[in-house]
Amino acid sequence: PYITHVFTSKEQLIKAVDEYVEDPSKFCYPIRYWDVSRITDFSLVFDATRNPRLSSFNEDLTEWNVSNATNMSCMFCQCRSFNGDVSSWNVSNATNLRHMFYMCTSFDGDVSSWNVASVTDMSDMFYKCSSFDGDVSSWNVASVTDMRAMFYACTSFNADVS
Repeated sequence: PYITHVFTSKEQLIKAVDEYVEDPSKFCYPIRYWDVSRITDFSLVFDATRNPRLSSFNEDLTEWNVSNATNMSCMFCQCRSFNGDVSSWNVSNATNLRHMFYMCTSFDGDVSSWNVASVTDMSDMFYKCSSFDGDVSSWNVASVTDMRAMFYACTSFNADVS
């Protein structure tokens, strides 16, 4: 429905995200419609340790095409308010999900249909996500080599991971 800017680099996307959280009215189109389909590295994009304003970020990103993403490490680090719907995201090319939702205390998104067969690093992925109780039972984690502290201090997490 919107003609939007096509982002071609992580740096360009981070700059736009920082400007958006400062003043969304400067943009002609909502963040949910941004074309990020050419980005492969989403690491640190919404990292609240990089930009403290992002700790309250909770925008709708359902329309984001992340199918080319390989690195999503620390994508939402310490975005304490984020609980966006990422259920339709295609993460099949991702290899690094390390710290992806690190300390996202409000996050309880549906990630059950994610194809994570290519992922090798899930360490601290849901670290201190105290609201998270997602179903990951169908995930193929055969390629994962690091799951350290993946669910550390996920006090609501009660899923079967056997």
